[in-house]
Amino acid sequence: MLVDDTGGVVVNAVHAGVAAEATAHAGEVKGVFGKAAYAVGALRAGLTSRGWHLRIVVDGATVVDGSAPVLMVTLALGSSVGGGTLVAPAARPDDGLAEVVVALGTSPAARTSFARDLRKGRHTRRSDVTVTRGREVLVEAVGPRDAFHVSADGEVPPGRLRRRTWRVEPDAWRLRVPGSPPAASLPRP
Repeated sequence: MLVDDTGGVVVNAVHAGVAAEATAHAGEVKGVFGKAAYAVGALRAGLTSRGWHLRIVVDGATVVDGSAPVLMVTLALGSSVGGGTLVAPAARPDDGLAEVVVALGTSPAARTSFARDLRKGRHTRRSDVTVTRGREVLVEAVGPRDAFHVSADGEVPPGRLRRRTWRVEPDAWRLRVPGSPPAASLPRP
């Protein structure tokens, strides 16, 4: 799992940038649009988001220095989100690392083509996307106007952040699925 610097827990993925904005917008219209709320939120975020100047540091190495806007940053333990979208295709929940996907293309054309490529699972091959892996990730707004929402496992807490650090806690939890006894040994009612 990922644990942030406030003790918050993420078991699959956390996003900042356009993906978090899409989830926040979806929450605003969920009562009206139901299941279609995320599509409405994604469309609104895609049309209005211009990017955030973020500094992103993975295991002490600066991946993005904040000089150019970031469209989205995702830290993922699992490969998919949102019912099957392959946001981090190479992520493995059992390797002790988070896959960090950073999309830099913020022009209208880049946002549109990124969304198309994300839906098709080929966004990580784009020249404006950086993928790295690590155990500790810092995301920090360069200025106050770059404060960002986060979406942690699909939940967007209120307010925007200026800085957040996540670290991987390997083997922090286990899921045990008990086996079913053979049909012949089930007690009869």
